[in-house]
Amino acid sequence: MEPLTPKQKRILDFIKDYIARYGYPPSIPEMAQTFGCALSTIHGHLENLEKKGYLRLPGNRARGLVLLEAEDADTIAVPLVGYVAAGAPVEIFEHPFKSITLSKELVPEGSVAFKVSGTSMIEEGIFDDDILVVQRREDIKKGELAVVEVEDEGVTVKRLEMEGDMVRLVPSNLNLQPRVYPREKVKIIGVIVLLLRSYRRKV
Repeated sequence: MEPLTPKQKRILDFIKDYIARYGYPPSIPEMAQTFGCALSTIHGHLENLEKKGYLRLPGNRARGLVLLEAEDADTIAVPLVGYVAAGAPVEIFEHPFKSITLSKELVPEGSVAFKVSGTSMIEEGIFDDDILVVQRREDIKKGELAVVEVEDEGVTVKRLEMEGDMVRLVPSNLNLQPRVYPREKVKIIGVIVLLLRSYRRKV
């Protein structure tokens, strides 16, 4: 395949992340709004991506586009959708712009990734700035390590314990106490299937 310009790569990465998150491609108006440009500009980028062999655009409709490089690939683009708190809950990114390419043997289709913020799970070996790959599912067993969204608070990673109509979120740090919420305030995003860590020092 021909190399991409920086703008074409950003648009292609956005399309991959959008499909991974929602299950279908973004519309041309959504892409134009995200990148702050005209509809015709986005359409031109899509045509160039099609000419270079990265996607197929049936009938010039963005919603029907097919990512050609993903059809027989052994890898999957996992969108980095936000920070997950190993501490107090934090927010999800509105539009993920970064994805992590991983082997399909390691992660299920439809997985998402979160970057860890905080130290509440250090006894599980989960540290600040680690990346957690999460398989989306809601059938969580007692004690499983899960990523959840707490209403009006944000997203956090904890062990879950169901207690009737309440959910106990249990940290893995002796200095912290579990927090209990009504079950309807806790949305289960999924369970952790992979942890990624970089040993490069921050500058």
